[in-house]
Amino acid sequence: MSKFAKAMIGLTVLMSTGGAIAAASGGKCPSREAALAYIKNSEARWAEQSVTNDMSVIREIIADDYVGVSSASTVVTKDLVLKDISDDFVSNKIDYVDVHFFSDKLAVAQGKENWEKKGGKLGSYIWTDTWLCRKGRWQIIASQDTPLPR
Repeated sequence: MSKFAKAMIGLTVLMSTGGAIAAASGGKCPSREAALAYIKNSEARWAEQSVTNDMSVIREIIADDYVGVSSASTVVTKDLVLKDISDDFVSNKIDYVDVHFFSDKLAVAQGKENWEKKGGKLGSYIWTDTWLCRKGRWQIIASQDTPLPR
């Protein structure tokens, strides 16, 4: 079985069992392959969340003590992100995500997304998210978004 297939199986198990894996494993972090797949998938889900406004994505992937710098150059917390409901986005897709692991519990994801808002306005963000695995669960603890000029 390929590493990709193993990672996808791990991701499926992780996503379907949620916190049960952390409890059953005593809080052990998933394998690097499973973590990589989970982080990339979660980044895509966060981008899509701006279109769907599915706040369960935010509740799952952003840590309670999260702090970020928004594309509007303001400091935001998880509570502020949860309150930021907008119906302006028509689409928001990830262009790429590169993940760099610094330990079994710390990773930095850097990527770019392209979006379209109502009225045909197009744009792109380049961003950096810091991920931490605590109690067997990967979450974003810090982020920075920068709008790219058109």
